[in-house]
Amino acid sequence: MIKKIVLWTLFAAFVGLIVFGAINRTNAKLEDQSPEERQSSQSQGEDGNRGQSGKEANESTTDHEGELLENLPTPSSTEEAAITIASAESLEAFVGDSAHEWVTLTGAVVSVTTKTLTLTLNDGQTLLIERRPWRFAQENGFTTAPGNQLEIIGFYEDGLFQAAQIHDLTADLLVRLRDETGHPLWASE
Repeated sequence: MIKKIVLWTLFAAFVGLIVFGAINRTNAKLEDQSPEERQSSQSQGEDGNRGQSGKEANESTTDHEGELLENLPTPSSTEEAAITIASAESLEAFVGDSAHEWVTLTGAVVSVTTKTLTLTLNDGQTLLIERRPWRFAQENGFTTAPGNQLEIIGFYEDGLFQAAQIHDLTADLLVRLRDETGHPLWASE
């Protein structure tokens, strides 16, 4: 009888430690996010592009304003890279797809960090490219600087803008983030 009590007590303690560890890990991952980012990350996972304007954008970008871009690994060959010099063929890749209503947004880069690319669009709204899409662009050697003009092709999904291609008009560099059907290119890695 005492043996069963001890074993069940050990089992309950083990389960409690597992639950405590899971909660602790989740809190550590969400530690540097604002409440708005926590809510949107719970609903959208790794597809983290979103358009914001005004106060929300200022609050979320100030968290990372002081960070400098790190030296990120670059692809070993040009075949692996999603970044190219812009050409007419690459710019027309998203025209014929009927699954998404492709939208082209143009604006100026406000800030660039390792976590976020912030743009002010021509209509005055703020657009953030962050999380996995921005990491994928950086991993493939895409860089830009504040003041550069960008053209971003993408689509709206559940009210959030999903970037498919970023074209730096100033440096004439292009990085593709999604294929013609909207599928993320980082998912095929």
